Amino acid sequence: LIVATDCGGGIGPPSALVELGVKCRHIFACESDPSSQQLLSSQAEPPERLFGSMIGRDRGCFCLVSGRWMPMPHEQPDLYISNAGVHGPNPDRFLAAVKYIMEHQPHLVILEDLVVAGREDPNWNLHTD
Repeated sequence: LIVATDCGGGIGPPSALVELGVKCRHIFACESDPSSQQLLSSQAEPPERLFGSMIGRDRGCFCLVSGRWMPMPHEQPDLYISNAGVHGPNPDRFLAAVKYIMEHQPHLVILEDLVVAGREDPNWNLHTD
């Protein structure tokens, strides 16, 4: 199973699959939090590529695993998980996830925190229509 993860929970899905006896390849993870980056890169089987940002990564990014500039993998993942709204409202993260989905056509997509991704209110209040 080819797995790709964005922003938050990069360790969870591959670890859960391994515990269930499913062989998987974690082709990339994007994580902006330094402590989570450290945790991801210190795993027995870290993602093949670990980027610090989703935004602009389609042009390649500095990989924290290899320590050099790396292109995005051009493989079609079986499972793509993105938590584009985890760090507050950021439509750019959501659009980066949508762009990745359109270009790479994963077989299964899980998008988390979509309400947060587009929320404009800094106090995290939902609009009342």
